[in-house]
Amino acid sequence: MKCNLNRKIIILAAVVLAGLISATVFISVRNTGDRIIFTVDGDPVTYDEFIMQAGMERANVISYFQNQYKAQFTQEFWNTPYAEEYPKEKLKKVVIDKLIRTKVIKKLALDYGIISDTSYKNFISEMKKENKRRAKAIKDNQPVYGPKQFSIEAYYSYYMSTLEVAIKNAMKAEPDQKQEMYEQLLEEKIRNAKIEIMENELSSIEFN
Repeated sequence: MKCNLNRKIIILAAVVLAGLISATVFISVRNTGDRIIFTVDGDPVTYDEFIMQAGMERANVISYFQNQYKAQFTQEFWNTPYAEEYPKEKLKKVVIDKLIRTKVIKKLALDYGIISDTSYKNFISEMKKENKRRAKAIKDNQPVYGPKQFSIEAYYSYYMSTLEVAIKNAMKAEPDQKQEMYEQLLEEKIRNAKIEIMENELSSIEFN
């Protein structure tokens, strides 16, 4: 009887321990996405945001190396040097440049009162709200323009273009001057942005 009781205790302890380990792994995996890769004027770019942008730029970088160096896309592609250019490093640079622009645009939208949060988490939250709204509209037989549901990439393009239009509309200038004024302001903000890269985090990112 005592032996059976001890056995039950051991089994129960093992189950609890397994549950704790699973929870720890789950939390660790989820927290990975919140790692800060770099900041733009103190505004963080997380791992999830970086990887999302990398997914959008990936095909263009592959195409560049195929056209420029006749490179073949293999398992070793990202870490193979082509005339001292590494695909992995080029993709990272492209992503950083794109996300600097994104963060500057979001900061402008924040300054004009168009949005209240520049974080990637907020962007994902807004996408989920929009997809939920579209699903309800379809269920209620209401018109839905564009896709029934946005992918992250599609919503990103939609979201950023909407912000840019809203910023230009908010600028105090003649309608025919707003585009030029916006581009000048944007380039100035990008040029003067303070970028801090977390080198260890950036170097740990691999592509496949």
